[in-house]
Amino acid sequence: MKRSLIMVGLLLTLVAIGVAQNVKLTYSGVTYLDGREGTIQASVKTTGSGAQVTVCSYFSDPNEQFLGQYQATTNFSPIVADDVQQFCLAHFGDRQSAK
Repeated sequence: MKRSLIMVGLLLTLVAIGVAQNVKLTYSGVTYLDGREGTIQASVKTTGSGAQVTVCSYFSDPNEQFLGQYQATTNFSPIVADDVQQFCLAHFGDRQSAK
């Protein structure tokens, strides 16, 4: 009985780990809506409960100055790099700027 409970616990842990994923993407040489050029670092994380959060971090070129970050729940299924890039570019004006 104890062995069965341990096996079920391990199986549930592996299933939760299998569902959770974190995809990191970097887009260099993008042009922001204000005309500046820079780099976007995006992270799309799907939690074990199935919720998905996308974080877009914006940097200017050439010195990689942090311009701000935008975060929102999303539903990319599947996660397509071009879709994430367009999402981040569309929300550049909504970012929380560096203070």
